[in-house]
Order: sequence, then structure tokens, then C-alpha cells
Amino acid sequence: VQAIVCFVLLLWWRKAIDWDWKWKPAAWGILFGVLGILCWLAPTMAADRLPGGPDAWFGHPSWPWYRYLLGIDMRPEGFDPGVVFAPDSWSWLAALVLRFFRAVVVVALVEELFWRGYLMRLMVNLDHPWKIPFGTHSWKAYWVTTLCFMAVHQPVDYCGAFIYGSLAYLLAVWQKNLCAVIVMHAVANALLGWAALEWGKYGLW
Repeated sequence: VQAIVCFVLLLWWRKAIDWDWKWKPAAWGILFGVLGILCWLAPTMAADRLPGGPDAWFGHPSWPWYRYLLGIDMRPEGFDPGVVFAPDSWSWLAALVLRFFRAVVVVALVEELFWRGYLMRLMVNLDHPWKIPFGTHSWKAYWVTTLCFMAVHQPVDYCGAFIYGSLAYLLAVWQKNLCAVIVMHAVANALLGWAALEWGKYGLW
């Protein structure tokens, strides 16, 4: 319901958004999306390669500081449609398709319209954010946008989210193109979903 309602609202107000679609910024968005999600996945990929697992190296205290600061965790628990629906059934496939539709299309559009399209410009000019050209740099905009983006994710993802948010900010300032960061987000979420299913790391999404 969330995904469908948000998508319908985006379609309704699509003409009010300056998408500024161009192939070159979109291509850079693909490259940054791959780079950003590799940084996001690096901690859990490292966890797989630690002899004895992360607990053998860092212990398992009641407050696992390493998972908050580094994100080194196996990530086995999370969204798995096979827990509720029979694998390969129509209901299982529908749940999976809607999950990817939400992550790759709706989340990429809604979040980038807010983070880079609105909040980043608001931090440059609190009174008239819409008068600020997209991609205008200020350190206040960088820190507020990136830290807020990081904070809405799981603590175990803070490290990856901070790096990803920094790359998205860099892309927005460099290319000054909304669609570039939307494409980046879509590519990153598509690869994240693939990794979650392929590696059985359902905690990634």
C-alpha cells in the first residue's frame, strides 16, 4: 500500500518536478550506485571472511559496539518472503516484486526528492530553498543531509550509509542533476536486493 500510494502521488505531481533527464549524469549515477553499494556491502562481506565469524574476533557483548561503528555482521535476519509464502508461489513472487518495486522505484524517487532535492537546498537557504539551484554546495547541507540520511537506517548500516550519503552528495554537487542521484539510488537498491537474496543476507533490506 505504501509503495503504490507514493507512486501514484509521484505520478500525480510529476509535472511539478524538474527531472532534468540526461544520459551522461545517468551513466555517472550507475557508476556511483555500484560504488556506493559496494561500500555498503563491504562490512558484511568482511564478516563472511573472518575465521570463526565476527563474534570470535570482537566478542558478543550486550551492546555490540562493533556492529554500530563498523557494521561487521552476518545479516541473516530480515525480509524473507519465503517465511510467509511458499517459495516460487504466486504470493511469494508478488511479495518479491513489490519489494523490489518499492526499493528500486519508489524509494529511489521519494528519498532523492527529499534528501538531495529539498533538504540539501533548505540547508543552503532556509527561507527560499526552491530558489537554490540543485547541487549547490555548503558544508552545512552536506553534514545535515548525510547524517540525517544515515540516521534513518539501521545502526548496523551507519557506516555504509554515511559513505553512500557522502557519495550521493558528491554526485549531486558535481553533476547538478536530480536524475543522476535517483539512478544512483535505484541501482544501489537493486544490487542490495540481489545481494540479500543471493547471499541469504535478508537483514540487508
